[in-house]
Amino acid sequence: MQVRDFVIRHIKSLEQLELLLLLASDPSKSWTLQQLVKEISSTRESVAQRVNQLTEEGLLAKDGEFFRFSPASPEKAAVVPELAVAYRKYRVRITELIYSRARVLKVFSDAFKLR
Repeated sequence: MQVRDFVIRHIKSLEQLELLLLLASDPSKSWTLQQLVKEISSTRESVAQRVNQLTEEGLLAKDGEFFRFSPASPEKAAVVPELAVAYRKYRVRITELIYSRARVLKVFSDAFKLR
């Protein structure tokens, strides 16, 4: 799985990417929601939404009130370190990719709105 495809399929926001990379930086560490909120300086509601999305995507595991990096497949496990390197080297490109995906999805969904 390539980094670009992974971002398009699994990453919906920059905050979600930051959370994934934070948790992936130490797979043996478990984080509470409050610790994640404090670490990335965001709101509890937003962080909760993002970690739940990552859990549904098979990237995190939830054990009680704790979250940890736990990819559901070897492909996902292999691409996340590549994504971390790509994000360090090509931060603007990765950010543009995330937001271009969001724009495309909005245009697509707007096409089905009743007027």
